[in-house]
Amino acid sequence: MSFDGKPHPHSFYRDGSETRNAHATFKQDAGLSITSKIAGLLVLKSTGSAFYGFHRDEFTSLPEVWDRILSTEVDASWEWKTYKTIDEVKSAGDLFDKSWDTARTITMKTFAEDDSASVQATMYKMSEQIIAAVPEVEAVVYSLPNKHYFEISTSCFAVPNSLNAFTNESLVDMEWHKGLKNTGKDAEVYAPQSNPNGLIKSRVVRDSKPKI
Repeated sequence: MSFDGKPHPHSFYRDGSETRNAHATFKQDAGLSITSKIAGLLVLKSTGSAFYGFHRDEFTSLPEVWDRILSTEVDASWEWKTYKTIDEVKSAGDLFDKSWDTARTITMKTFAEDDSASVQATMYKMSEQIIAAVPEVEAVVYSLPNKHYFEISTSCFAVPNSLNAFTNESLVDMEWHKGLKNTGKDAEVYAPQSNPNGLIKSRVVRDSKPKI
């Protein structure tokens, strides 16, 4: 990722899989409901993400993490105010293009630069900014699945022993390359995992109450 002409030191995206979508529904005597959407935007940051301090009970198996790789495939949509006629939509002009650029920039920049306390906290910040930047947007929806990466080493192959915790068995040993330990704090090489993971969703709606 690059911002203001400079590459970000630890945030990346995959070019080519992203699509721009729109969904419109017309109801007689109700008008046009339009939703704009970014789909398939795969992003990754190698640091600047944590998840700790969450509620725990006897069923909790997820360990706390203070620094981790954060990767997800962004599915973001924003719902417009209801348009009464097609002419109202046409009169909006370049608003749809500008809002898409705005939403995408906010999503990428916030993902890269936020010192993320959790995926939930970061996606709420994204939604707040889009609603503030585009007055015609009534709600913002994010769907962000976890894309987990673990070190390749004597602890490469993950065998699930619960929904969120894994025990590991030997598959690839990196010590042959200059004695690379590649475990724990020494990890340098990571691989994507196909184990069950979380899907985090949010819907943030504009406050329509009058300000006192």
